[in-house]
Amino acid sequence: MLTNAFITYMSERLNGSLSREKIRDMANRAQNEILGHDNRITRIVPDPFLHTGSAEMNGDPTQNISGAFNFYVLPTIAATTPTRGYLLVTEGGTTERYEYTSYQSGNQFILADGVSLSKTYTSAATAVVDDFALIASGAIFSSKQNNRIEQYDVRRVSRVYAFRSKVGGWPYGYGAFGRFSLNNTSFRPDRLLNPNAVEIEVEADTTDSAEANTGDCRIDMWRENAPGNTTDVYMVRAQRWPAQILTEDVQLEIPDQWHTNLLRYAILRDVEYTEYGRSNNPEELYDKYLAKFLTWAMAGVDTTTPTATIPREA
Repeated sequence: MLTNAFITYMSERLNGSLSREKIRDMANRAQNEILGHDNRITRIVPDPFLHTGSAEMNGDPTQNISGAFNFYVLPTIAATTPTRGYLLVTEGGTTERYEYTSYQSGNQFILADGVSLSKTYTSAATAVVDDFALIASGAIFSSKQNNRIEQYDVRRVSRVYAFRSKVGGWPYGYGAFGRFSLNNTSFRPDRLLNPNAVEIEVEADTTDSAEANTGDCRIDMWRENAPGNTTDVYMVRAQRWPAQILTEDVQLEIPDQWHTNLLRYAILRDVEYTEYGRSNNPEELYDKYLAKFLTWAMAGVDTTTPTATIPREA
């Protein structure tokens, strides 16, 4: 259902002083709240690839001056570089870390709001993308048909993993209790608990996004385990934010069968309304339908096998 149809439906049941714009904003907040639970609708499928790090890039000394809001490299930025993340710029044994939100024109990283270069860099400056601290909305790409363009407003990453056949360096028999490690010196090794399993659990700490369109979901790799600039295949299980209802032409992502009950009561919790039968317990009805929705929504798909696509070129 388009948002405009739902707004018309709700406007007939709400206080007449509420504008269509106000009802639209309420519907957007309600949908974000409902789909803020893991569910089959906003799960990214197939499980997407995680792109980490970058090859070392040379800075352009004619462009990188103190106070600038871009960082330029020579010759160009590889198309497989995460579209947002943290740039580590090194010169004279000192490294500065800058958050960037995109790259453009082949050779310039666009720094985040409020971030600028702290110094003027010479021809000796080099840059790499941080492969320990990843911004999920820039480092996660679709695994469908080698699609390196489609990305997502990531809300949550619940798992980082790899396929044993796709990564190197596994010392079979290392460790105890069936555990294996990509890095024997790690304090928190990547692991598999079943020696016959095809999947490796990659140790990472994740931070859920607090708000849509902020790009604040993060993946922090354990310090000895970061994949680096590698052609190995790393994947994630992730949920995205629904499309934000900024106009009435946006399609609601909650299926129609949940509009007149769950979504309706999510809005009615906070407003007074009058119709043929007055209900004074929208909170209870919301909880009832939310429980039913989550039972339905958790019966989603699962990804257990790799695709042929690799996340980065050599």
